[in-house]
Amino acid sequence: MSTNSFVLRRSPSKRPGIVLALALAGWLLFAEVHKAASQSAAPAEVSARSDDRAAAPLPGLETIPVLVGQGMLDQAEALARKHLDAAVLSSDEAAQGAVALASVRVTKLLRAPLDQQPVHLEAAREPLLRVLRAYPDHRRAAWLRFQQAAIDVAVAKRQAVVLTVTPGADRQRLEVLAVLIERGRDLQALEQEVAEQIAIAFEQRDRSAWIDELMALRNAIAVKRVETLLQRGELFAAGSDDALAAAAEAQQTAITAMSLVRGDPVRQAELVRMRCEALLRMGQVEQAVDVLQPLLAAAADSTADSQQPALAGKLNDPTLALAVRLAVEQNQIPLAERLLASHYGDHPTEAAAAPESDLARLRFLIAQSRGSTNDQQHQQAIGAWMEAIRQRGGDFAQRRAETIVVELLGQSLADSTDPRIVLAKAAADLRAGNAMQAAEQLRSAAHGTTDPIVAKQLAIAGAAALSRAGQQSAAAELLREISLAHQQTPEMAELHLQAAVLLDQLTRAAATDPAAVSSETETVDQLLRQTLQLWPGDPAAEQARSWLVARLLANGKPVEAAIAASPHDFSTATDQQWGTAASLWIQALAAIPLVNSDLTVDPAVERLALQALAHFPAQVPAAAAGRQRLIALFGGGEFIAAMSPSAIEENFVRWLVAVRRGEAAGVLPIAGIAPLIRQAAAARLIADGIATPSRRGALGAAIEQLAGDEPTLERAVALLWTDRWQDADVVLDRWVQDRGIADRPAATMTAALVLRHAPHRDAKHRALARLTAASAQLPLGSDTWHQSKLATLEVLSELDQQAEAVRLARYILLTRPPKDPAVQARYQSWSEP
Repeated sequence: MSTNSFVLRRSPSKRPGIVLALALAGWLLFAEVHKAASQSAAPAEVSARSDDRAAAPLPGLETIPVLVGQGMLDQAEALARKHLDAAVLSSDEAAQGAVALASVRVTKLLRAPLDQQPVHLEAAREPLLRVLRAYPDHRRAAWLRFQQAAIDVAVAKRQAVVLTVTPGADRQRLEVLAVLIERGRDLQALEQEVAEQIAIAFEQRDRSAWIDELMALRNAIAVKRVETLLQRGELFAAGSDDALAAAAEAQQTAITAMSLVRGDPVRQAELVRMRCEALLRMGQVEQAVDVLQPLLAAAADSTADSQQPALAGKLNDPTLALAVRLAVEQNQIPLAERLLASHYGDHPTEAAAAPESDLARLRFLIAQSRGSTNDQQHQQAIGAWMEAIRQRGGDFAQRRAETIVVELLGQSLADSTDPRIVLAKAAADLRAGNAMQAAEQLRSAAHGTTDPIVAKQLAIAGAAALSRAGQQSAAAELLREISLAHQQTPEMAELHLQAAVLLDQLTRAAATDPAAVSSETETVDQLLRQTLQLWPGDPAAEQARSWLVARLLANGKPVEAAIAASPHDFSTATDQQWGTAASLWIQALAAIPLVNSDLTVDPAVERLALQALAHFPAQVPAAAAGRQRLIALFGGGEFIAAMSPSAIEENFVRWLVAVRRGEAAGVLPIAGIAPLIRQAAAARLIADGIATPSRRGALGAAIEQLAGDEPTLERAVALLWTDRWQDADVVLDRWVQDRGIADRPAATMTAALVLRHAPHRDAKHRALARLTAASAQLPLGSDTWHQSKLATLEVLSELDQQAEAVRLARYILLTRPPKDPAVQARYQSWSEP
């Protein structure tokens, strides 16, 4: 391969542009410092004193950069933490372990989502602070403080990327600038401190290894100072006076530092690259090419005999990235391609981690697409590499890639169809405050793609943009439309469910408008039902089912909640699902009085019970337990006759079925039976007694077991059926007193209606007294007042006091005639002798 294959050529005809690039921070500084020292130092004599030994890397620490390069950050962190925890904090080994652990954690910080930065930042600082707090005068304190500064510079770099695409963030920009200025001063002071240590070491004729390490640290600090200056420039618009001033200062500082680190080829190369970066930002591309050329030529000479470009092995990631950018800037696209091939080969996504070169390759792909006849293919290549950058570098790298795409593609973004580019453009629009513009582009792209996964991704982003613009209803509709357009894809169930979530949020926000709330609530419920219908086996469907049930219960619709909870796919329904459905049906049925206060049975409850049983087919074994409970509590006599108590596993259900069948049931297994279930069972037994008067004695005894000492209407009826009306009257008194004051008049009338069924005149007289008391507390002429008076007429008739009944009926028709014609007709019939 020719030595000139990687030579950058001057291009005087092209006016250089000012390009914003970022440098990677957060590597193993201790390992680098030691490596630089070992390359330039004479062999060191080993002292007998352990605290004077050179800080050679601990066994295993040299593998940490390899693990980081392979993306195995958790393993790298665990290895560094193990070394630190095993070391004595006052030792060189502890300092090495602390720097290594902090460095790995900074790398994790840069790859983590932005909202997780505070947690990762605290974790990165922790190992350094652990050592410094224990030993403020640690022999390696300068190294530890250097790493602290490097962490802050790395975080500032990350924040600068965000701020470059965040309009109106002047306050945050100034805060980051203040941090960089302060860290620049800290680094300058630290560099002076290390220089003084070097001078003292020379005066004391200290061993050469220690001096070499101090000089290597000083060199690393000098490089970091230049990097910090470059970072300051990135806080300003490219080409602005502030950006140009920062680049000029960085270039001059780099020149000064290069004279300082002449004996350190590694740091010398870094300073060359940083100087070129500054020149590029200043618009001096040709001079940047001239300055960088020796590095590229040396690397090319070292691989001249190779058939495959190995330049990447000789240039670090930022330098290779800069070379590619310069080639692209000069429109030397073939050269940029050869440079990239030296690292990426034929399988770019499998190449070793290279964050800066990843971004440079993105610039190359964009430049390559200009003037191409196959625009769609190039767009797909750009989009695919953006996704690769995200996977290789995380959220931070993705944000940087999006910034480059928006900057370089410009107006052509509007014509892009690749979803990843569309998302990048939309993200930029959102940050610029153009939420509706972003939303419309995303909505159009979501409807335009045939790939369901891509459509889902675009729809989610579009809904987020619409929500940002205050269009939650439109956001929910977009999610619904895309999910229905690709309903054969299982992943769409989640999207459809999210539409309901957005609409529910809108409903809550509009809680002051009852009409709007009612309409939107019904729409949310419809969406949830549709999710269940279209994707019955998806996990999102179960979430929709649980949410729908909760909503229906909260809105006072227990029957609809029970229907929603009932399994529809019998083959996949679990025991828990059957159990939940049965419980909800029992709750819904028990909420409707089976027996009225006049001891008549409401047929609507039995019809609803038949509807419930239809959801628990007899031929489905898993539904058997729920079906047995429903039949025992609410089923008619024909269902009970068909059941065999011996086939029932649940003790309480078996007892209740036996009682209803008139068989020996034994003692009630009451432990663990909820009051609602006991009350429903008692009401069912009363309904049986009304249908079969001959069994009232036995049923009454069973009802007493269910009621215990509680004052309930069912217990009062049971006492009446066992010929103990006085005891029933006492229970009714307690029951009335347990009601609220406002409810007591109506409760008194109900107690009277129950008591009047006793076959004793004294009981009926007592019922008549209760009715008189109730009517005295009810509003004159109200519907309930007329109900009490009509009941009074019936009791008078049962006591053979027809004349008194006639007089009362005529008096009411004369003084308080009812408005309801049917009620008036009943009074009319009583008024006739």
